Amino acid sequence: MYDIILKAIYEEKMGKTTGPTVPILKKFQTAWSGINVNNFKTGIEHEKVKENFNPVDVSRILDFEQDALQEQHPREDYREFLELTAIFLGTTPPRGVIFRVPGAIHHARWMARFRDEFKLSPHEENAICDICIFLIRVYVEAWFCAPSAAKAPYLHFSVLSTLYKYQNIDSDISRVALQKIKNHLWYLSPEPIALPFFDSNLSSESKRKMVSALYREADISEENTKKINVQINQIPEIMNNGIKQFVSNKTRKFFTRFDISDEFLNIDPSQWHKNEDFINALNLVKKLKVVNDPSERGVKLMEDYNNLFTKNEEQKKYVLQVVNEYRQKFPDSRKQTLSMNKDF
Repeated sequence: MYDIILKAIYEEKMGKTTGPTVPILKKFQTAWSGINVNNFKTGIEHEKVKENFNPVDVSRILDFEQDALQEQHPREDYREFLELTAIFLGTTPPRGVIFRVPGAIHHARWMARFRDEFKLSPHEENAICDICIFLIRVYVEAWFCAPSAAKAPYLHFSVLSTLYKYQNIDSDISRVALQKIKNHLWYLSPEPIALPFFDSNLSSESKRKMVSALYREADISEENTKKINVQINQIPEIMNNGIKQFVSNKTRKFFTRFDISDEFLNIDPSQWHKNEDFINALNLVKKLKVVNDPSERGVKLMEDYNNLFTKNEEQKKYVLQVVNEYRQKFPDSRKQTLSMNKDF
């Protein structure tokens, strides 16, 4: 969903594209060999960027970036995204300042590349600046938190509010982003809204209100709702009512569907972390997949190795299995990783 939002924002600022490649990014890719990668300026040096980030914003984003870098990521471009975030904000990532050769075209690659080496028109620079501000202020944290099933509903709820308030920064971005996200709010429907019970970022007070809302009879309009329809002019009221407004007696179906005991709901949320039923349920929720990244990785694997070693369809299957197994065993090329799997 967040990639859909970003694409809409890019097209709003840079114009729509008719093919799989983005012309200006393709131009950048072509010019890469002649660019001095040491001659760059960070994003925060740009006056417009500087105006939109106060020290508190920068500190919060960098704290998130540093924590996220400690986690395992399924692809190298995830780490690259985080490192570019740090560079954009004027700091140096643990691996140093590295600009990788542009590969697959991706809008996020524009971060931290306002440099004299690649000339942009005033319109292009202003548009890319607007996109980068959005990427850093909103997108990066939302995108990296999206795979968490427990966090997804409240994340959507929070991003909805953030995008509405973003009109104070950029009304065009706010408008197109809201048009996209309002069509992708299924995490706020009656059953998925149970997931925030397991969200560590949600306060105990909010969870108490959610528990109380479980006794509310669902309206007729909610009976078979799988997607929440929100009008943009309703967003302030929705934000004011809080996430509990989406909870009803229908939410209990979530626990039945996954054969989860809901006995922990009878004790105060501040004590849930000690409850065995809650711990078991939390472990199950952590295994839920809420984005299509595994599918994307499968497609990427096929793109990389299809016809590389063999054209025999049966042999291709084994090649992909071997590559996938090796990637799981050796997620990186560090000596420590190799020594741990020396008998593989």
